[in-house]
Amino acid sequence: MYNYIVTTDTIPKEFGDCPIRRNRISCYINLRWLLTSKQTGIFISSIGDEMKNSSFISAGNVLSAYAYLNIERKKEFFLHSFTYSCSSDRCNDINTFKRILYSLIITDQFNDIKNRLIPVEPFDGHWCLMFSNKTSIDTCSEKIPVDPTDCKQCSTRYLQDSEGNRICAGCFTDRFLLPSITRLIEFNIIDRTTNDRSFIDCQSKNCNGVETMQLIREKSTIRFNYDQFLNTTR
Repeated sequence: MYNYIVTTDTIPKEFGDCPIRRNRISCYINLRWLLTSKQTGIFISSIGDEMKNSSFISAGNVLSAYAYLNIERKKEFFLHSFTYSCSSDRCNDINTFKRILYSLIITDQFNDIKNRLIPVEPFDGHWCLMFSNKTSIDTCSEKIPVDPTDCKQCSTRYLQDSEGNRICAGCFTDRFLLPSITRLIEFNIIDRTTNDRSFIDCQSKNCNGVETMQLIREKSTIRFNYDQFLNTTR
């Protein structure tokens, strides 16, 4: 963990001397900017047969980037992060790392909507939006209970991709997650397609509605310049 926010100008020197591992399934770079504490975590490694079925592995070359906010015991935690997965020789080396930093922009104004994460007690499950337009094949983890009083927390997952817009809005009846907001976009480097996802888990009135999901998108920017990234002369 580094006690500063890593940028293109402040990449730690030791990442230029990473060892090479052979016969691996996938390589990856993971970076986490802990904005609240002004720290950075960087992980550059690979995945072998022991994790060949892991959901961590993406097919082809994929960059996943997200902006995140949670509130726990009135303490706020802001995070920006990306994970780059690839499967060619030395595809996660220091030059690739630099090109990602030059090509990726993540910003958010989640401060403007963080009040939706402040729990209201006593909680009322009738506050939660209950709606889904997903198919039976693409099952929602968020339940729409017969009795809303069984709800412990509202939750919505929203996805926009080449197949259209899909939403799962409901509640958790058997578990509780930290109140949080997430905007995540997956960029496929090969075909330049994207999956754009927004999430919220919350315990206040109307906190997981369609308006909130629109605000999450409006209050965050995640952009990736494919051409700049693929320009290996930088």
